[in-house]
Amino acid sequence: MLLTRGGVALAGLILYVMVLSVPATAPVCIVASFLLSLLILNVPYAWLAVRGVSVQREHPSHVREGTDVRVALRVRNHTRHGKILLCLADKGPLNASNQTDQIPLLAKGQSETVSYSGRAGRRGVYRFAACSVESSSPFGLVRTRRLVDAPSDLVVYPLYYDLAGAMFPFRKSYSGMTSAPGARPGEGASFFGLREYRHGDPIRKIHWPSSVRARAIMVKEFEEDMHSSVAIVLDTERASVVSAAGDTNLEVAIRVVASLANHTLVNGHPTTLVYFDEATKALRTDRALGDLTPVLDGLARLTPSSMKPADLIAVSGASLPWHSNLIVT
Repeated sequence: MLLTRGGVALAGLILYVMVLSVPATAPVCIVASFLLSLLILNVPYAWLAVRGVSVQREHPSHVREGTDVRVALRVRNHTRHGKILLCLADKGPLNASNQTDQIPLLAKGQSETVSYSGRAGRRGVYRFAACSVESSSPFGLVRTRRLVDAPSDLVVYPLYYDLAGAMFPFRKSYSGMTSAPGARPGEGASFFGLREYRHGDPIRKIHWPSSVRARAIMVKEFEEDMHSSVAIVLDTERASVVSAAGDTNLEVAIRVVASLANHTLVNGHPTTLVYFDEATKALRTDRALGDLTPVLDGLARLTPSSMKPADLIAVSGASLPWHSNLIVT
C-alpha cells in the first residue's frame, strides 16, 4: 500500500497545516482534520477494492517466433459491491508494455475484458506470472496492489520457412507409398497376390471369384507399405553450441530442421524428429503424419543435451521407422 502523488501532496498539506501553521486556530484544525479523514478513509476503500476479484487470461496456446500475440484479461467482480478505478498490470514473456487499460467501474457480479498485444520472442515454453490488480479508489490518494493467480503457458514454436522444389524425389505409388523392389506381403494398400486361406485370415480378404475357380478358399495379400518416410536426427550436444551475432548454431539448426520437416510433410513424407531429451534423459522420437505440430512442439521444448552425435545416431537406429531416409543435422 503506497501513497499516490495526490496522497503525498495531501499528507504534506496536513503536516504543514497542523505543525507549521501558527497560530493553530479552530478553522485551521477543522480543515486539517477533514483532510486527514479523507486520507485515512481512502485506505480501507482501496484495500477492499482489490479483494474479491478474479482474473482469467486468454491467449493462443502456441504461436511462432516473432508473431503478434493478443492477450485478453477477463476480470470478474465476485463481491456485492462495485469496484472503481481498477488497473491491471500483466507480466508476461511478450515484448510489450503489458500494461492494460484502466477499468473505471466494475459493477457487482459483472465482468470486464481488457486486452493488449505483444510480440513473441524466441522459441520455448513461457509461463505468465500472476496478474497485478491495483486500485486507488475512491479518491486516488492511496494505491493498493494485489497479485491474482492466473497461470497459463505459451509455447513459442521455432521459425520455419517454405522451401521450394522437390528436395526428396522419392517415387510414390497411387496410394502415396514408395514403390520399391523386393516388396513383401503385409498390411498395405497395394495388391500383392493371392494365396490359400489360413486359419485366422479375416473374411473380408477372401477373393470369391478366385476361390470358385480354384475350388479352394483364396485370400488377397497386400504389399507391406514402405512409406517414403524421413527421419531427421538433430544434434543437441551442449559442447558444440556456439554463439554468434546474438544467436547460436543450435537455434539455426532448429529452424533448419523445422523447415525441412515442413517441406517433407507438405510433399507427403511422414517425418520423425529424433533427438535426446535432456529433461527426461531419454531419446525422443516425435513422429508427424501430415501435421507439423508434433515436430514443432518438440523443437520448442528442446534444450542442449550431454549426448554426443555418434552416440545419438547409434541409439536411434532401433527407434527409426523401417526404410526411413535419414537426415542428420
